[in-house]
Amino acid sequence: MFLPLIRTCLLLMVLIICCAPAFADNEYRWLIRTSIYTTHFNHDPEHNNNSQLIGLDYYLSEDRDWLVGGNTFRNSWDQRSVYLYAGRRFDWVENRLYGKLTAGVLWGWRGEHQDAILFNQLGVAPAIIPAVGVQAGRFTSEFIIFGINGLMINIGAYF
Repeated sequence: MFLPLIRTCLLLMVLIICCAPAFADNEYRWLIRTSIYTTHFNHDPEHNNNSQLIGLDYYLSEDRDWLVGGNTFRNSWDQRSVYLYAGRRFDWVENRLYGKLTAGVLWGWRGEHQDAILFNQLGVAPAIIPAVGVQAGRFTSEFIIFGINGLMINIGAYF
């Protein structure tokens, strides 16, 4: 059902990359990304490992340090979910290797799985998500740990 959406988003990402003006690396303020791999540390046949994540970050300065963003994805129980956040990127090796820490709110854990994340009594829960990334020109890949539950690998492009 969402495969056409993912294909469309990937096509849009390729078009944006090809058509975006040729700025210096630090002038790109937007990052669009998708997940290419998701796994859970504790195997459960009911867990969804195809998150169908589509995310968009906006960097508030050319230094690409402070950011705001949002993701939509399928959570562990295959429910459409959203993560809205603010955060900071920490460059380690000439803007190629970096860490990123975001904090925000998660929405989407409903019904019998509402208590699968902490503090979700109102249907919205706080979250802090760490990531380690590598960047090559306009392209990036991030390794993300989501709590004690699993990990995800994302790829993306700045424009």
